[in-house]
Amino acid sequence: MELSAKLKSLSLDASSGLCVIEPVDAEVNYSSVSGKQDIHIMLSNVFTNLSFSVLQLVLRLQEDISSFLRITTRQATIRCYEFDKIWTEECM
Repeated sequence: MELSAKLKSLSLDASSGLCVIEPVDAEVNYSSVSGKQDIHIMLSNVFTNLSFSVLQLVLRLQEDISSFLRITTRQATIRCYEFDKIWTEECM
């Protein structure tokens, strides 16, 4: 089974008229062959204008998408609790 979806010039505006996400293109491809599942997500550059309330909405949207992916298949996403430190900045 293969599924694909394309979004062209998706943008998000706040009720105040502020453009939260500038137009972005996205493509998602999902395939399931012989029990192996692959999800490929491609995005163009994403430019945002965030306030604290908008950031809170974005975080809720991210959680909704993550919970949907966890419902559809338990192997699509996993929680990661270990990270490699790749950069630090010393404060003076």
